[in-house]
Amino acid sequence: MNQTTGILSSVATGVSRIFQLVITVSPIVGAADYQTINEAISHAIGTPEGNYIDGILTSNIGGTNTKSAPSATYPFVIQLSPGQYSEPLNRIILPDYVTLRGEDNYNSVITQNIGSNLLLNQTDENNIALINVGQNCELKNLVINLADTNSSNTSGAIYSFNKSNVVIDNCIISSKNTLNTINDIFGISIQNGYNNSITNNKIIFNNSSETKNLTGLYIYI
Repeated sequence: MNQTTGILSSVATGVSRIFQLVITVSPIVGAADYQTINEAISHAIGTPEGNYIDGILTSNIGGTNTKSAPSATYPFVIQLSPGQYSEPLNRIILPDYVTLRGEDNYNSVITQNIGSNLLLNQTDENNIALINVGQNCELKNLVINLADTNSSNTSGAIYSFNKSNVVIDNCIISSKNTLNTINDIFGISIQNGYNNSITNNKIIFNNSSETKNLTGLYIYI
C-alpha cells in the first residue's frame, strides 16, 4: 500500500489448501482452485465410475501410489468463496465424507436453472435435486435458488436417500415467482438414514400455484 495515497497497489496471492483436502471454489477466474463445484469434485476427488479414487488428490493420497476415497480418515471440504454459482449440470452429487460450505452471511448463492424429470416420491435416484448428499456430508452457509425455466417435473434443493450423519445447517432455500416446474417443488428431502441434523435453515417458496406440490421439508423413515 502506498503510504502517501493509501492506495493498494498489489495483493498477495493466497496459498491454496488443496493438499490439506480443503478445496476452494470461486466464480472469479484465478481466485481459487476451481471455478465450479462439479469441476472441483470430478478433478480433485474423482468420479463415481472411478469409485472416487481417480481424482488428483484421491489417486495419490497419504503417500506415493496410495489411493483413498474420501473417508473418516480423509474427509474433504469444498469451500465456496462469495459469489453467484450456476452449475452447468444443474446437479451436484456430493461423495461420502465431503462437506460443502459457503461464506458466512449467505454470500455464496447457487442457482438451479433446470430441474429434474424424476418425481419426488417415486424414485430413489441420486440426481433429483440440485444438491444430492452422501454419507457424513455437511452443507452449511448456502443460499439455494430454484429457478427452473425448463418445465421440469421436479425442482428441489437438497436430497438425501439412505444416507446417515448428514448435517444441513444455516442454509436459505427459495424459489422464483416464475418457476416453470410442473409437479413437485421441495426444499429438503431426507428419506431413510439415521443421525441426520437439520438446523437453522429457512425455506421460502415464492410460487404458490395450486397446480404444484410444495414441500418445504420432507422426512420419510
